[in-house]
Amino acid sequence: MNLFKKHQERLALKRDYQETFGTPHGKRVLAHILRTAGVTHPRFTTDNEQTRINEGERRLAASIFNEVHSSSDKLIELMQDELNKTEE
Repeated sequence: MNLFKKHQERLALKRDYQETFGTPHGKRVLAHILRTAGVTHPRFTTDNEQTRINEGERRLAASIFNEVHSSSDKLIELMQDELNKTEE
């Protein structure tokens, strides 16, 4: 596959992520994915196998987030919002 076609497919996929998770429903689902995967609420354990599983889930959720927002700044804001909610 040539590089131009590969790049076009990558851009189309990015638009798909943004359209899917850009709706109110998609934003709620993405927030749930981030919470469940421990991105906004880290899950600590002493079990090495569980730690690997948790890290895999966290990385996948963060990857989805990055496809939607193209910036970690928004993720930091979301994590801060979640932290503020737990402190209230």
